[in-house]
Amino acid sequence: MKISYRTRQLEQIIKRYDELERLYGAQMARLIAMRIALLEAINNLGEISEAPPEKCRELTGRDKGRFSVRTTPRLGARIIFAPDQDPVPCNDDGSMNRDDVTDICILEIKK
Repeated sequence: MKISYRTRQLEQIIKRYDELERLYGAQMARLIAMRIALLEAINNLGEISEAPPEKCRELTGRDKGRFSVRTTPRLGARIIFAPDQDPVPCNDDGSMNRDDVTDICILEIKK
């Protein structure tokens, strides 16, 4: 998938492993880098697992329309992102069509 970043600072943190390591520690930096590599490698959002360890899920409430991917099944960081397409691909019933989402914007990494 094509990945963009909400801020230039976030992009620099994610693309510079030493910054990830400084902010999140060696183990978490490695897991974050693995999830980013996974997102880059897939063709669309429908290809990522909704089961652990990735556990990609659509968020609800005020974060509706955003997704998260976990670094570990239970604890750890979550990479929060949203489709970066206008309009967002939808099914006939109005739900998001994950198979047509090919561009995302990473919004934040939550510990």
